[in-house]
Amino acid sequence: DGSGRFSANVQPGTYFIRASGAGYQSSDRVSITVAANGSAELPDPLRLVRDAITISGKTVNLSGSPVQLARVTVASEDGTAIFRATSDQNGNYAVVVSSGTWVVTAEKSGFISPDPEVLSLTPADNPTQYDPVLTERANQISGTAYEIVTLPGGATDRSVFAGVTVIATPLTGAQKSVVTDRQGRYSLSLGPGTYELTAQADGYQPNQDLDFDLTVSLGQTLSGIDFELAPNSGSIAGIVRQPDGTPVADARVSIDGIASTTTLPSGVFNLSVPPGSFALRVSAAGYVSPEPLSVAVAPGSDVTGVLFEIAPNAGTITGRTLSGGSAVSNVALTATNGSVSVSTTSNSLGNYTFNVRSGTWTVSATRSGFDTPAPKTVTVGPGQTSSSNNFNMVSAIANVSGTL
Repeated sequence: DGSGRFSANVQPGTYFIRASGAGYQSSDRVSITVAANGSAELPDPLRLVRDAITISGKTVNLSGSPVQLARVTVASEDGTAIFRATSDQNGNYAVVVSSGTWVVTAEKSGFISPDPEVLSLTPADNPTQYDPVLTERANQISGTAYEIVTLPGGATDRSVFAGVTVIATPLTGAQKSVVTDRQGRYSLSLGPGTYELTAQADGYQPNQDLDFDLTVSLGQTLSGIDFELAPNSGSIAGIVRQPDGTPVADARVSIDGIASTTTLPSGVFNLSVPPGSFALRVSAAGYVSPEPLSVAVAPGSDVTGVLFEIAPNAGTITGRTLSGGSAVSNVALTATNGSVSVSTTSNSLGNYTFNVRSGTWTVSATRSGFDTPAPKTVTVGPGQTSSSNNFNMVSAIANVSGTL
């Protein structure tokens, strides 16, 4: 209660009692025996020692003059607790922590940060003083990290990459590192010397042939030191078989515009792919093509256990996508029968193929930049082929002319 008194109802016996509270060290353990229908009073109070240690000091330069607005960070050894303070106009700062091991760092733009200071503290260390020394006129190296991304169709582009660790390693002395922000940007304050500058991210490798070797002099600023990181390739592996378990050899497993392979006699396939989310398709002559599977591949990861079951005695629908007699590639084609819909794209010769179950199918074709032609109705039986289901793709681009 308000006077510190406590009581508890317990069974007769011998107990060990200890007190604890947030912000305090636990008391020593006390043994006490309680008789039946009796009561017991502790001979001495349980004493709690306040667990609050002030880490304070002054951020200064090499001449001992105060450095104001420096950012001081005190982090627990496991990184789960972080306290921050900004030095005032006299360089003073203070942070209150509990006992334990703490890592203290200080930084300010235009200054070289000192190496981290590790402090192992007990209540007897209160208060603790630490004066970080920052070196003036640091060399600023800055740039942006980019991620290489694969676009639909297989083309690549790049986008800013947050969370990349950029490391500067001198010929002698400790490394300096920084993590890129949400715009992929970084900035390092370094002393004069020669450094190897590298960028790291889990599941990625630098797209450059070599890392940067930089020699900087006092007060020099280097900008535009950019990095490109390419994700490590992943893979998709699985098996293609009939419903009765019979493996299907020479089936084509593909991701449109990205990668393709054929199955082994065992029906097994393995496809090397960049990271991303894909529609995985399978087709085989004489077999009904199932709907594509959606597969997500993380950088450098392997997706295994993919299973396709395809039924034999398929009907086959073939044709071409043409414009003025010339082939039109990458036309998206869809064949629909009731609630079942399958899709494919025309190849570089304008050819397309559907392996479907017997029945009547509606086939449609679309591509950006062309008018959508009328769909075709095609009926196929088991093992039958319907060919020459061609689409005439008419350009949707108009010509405007005039005189200036």
